[in-house]
Amino acid sequence: MHPMLQKLVTSEFMNENQAKVIQEAVDNKDTVIASGHRSAAVRPLLATLMTMAKANDTKQVKAMEDITDDTEYILLPGLGVDNFEEYVQKAFEAKPPMITIKEPEHPYSMMKVMKLAAKASGNTDKQTWLLECRKVDNIPRLVEIHRFYYNEKGKVTLEKQTRD
Repeated sequence: MHPMLQKLVTSEFMNENQAKVIQEAVDNKDTVIASGHRSAAVRPLLATLMTMAKANDTKQVKAMEDITDDTEYILLPGLGVDNFEEYVQKAFEAKPPMITIKEPEHPYSMMKVMKLAAKASGNTDKQTWLLECRKVDNIPRLVEIHRFYYNEKGKVTLEKQTRD
């Protein structure tokens, strides 16, 4: 397990099973999204995910032109732009997977993004892991992991995994 991920387990932000799911998702080069409010430690989780992905060839997005297929992972931090959903859409439609954030300042629907991507490219091979962070008893925790994938009919399907 990645040392930064182990640190989040040790601090009880997440449990061992959640860490294994995240490690496997990054190793498999799936799209991974840290979701929640800043007070729920979503930014440190995003930093951990991006550090884990940097074991591969990565490209950090600062402008729309940075979203290309010439990398193994697209890193899309919370940019101060009004059209963040367009960045997410374009990055998801690109060939490489992405690591990004979903905050109140950056709202979007992953189901909608995946449906539009399937229509635009016909590619239904990607899956996405949404890591939902919230405060529980005023302590930041990873509370749920949502897996979005395309079923055999090409429809976006959601599977939830709650904290054990």
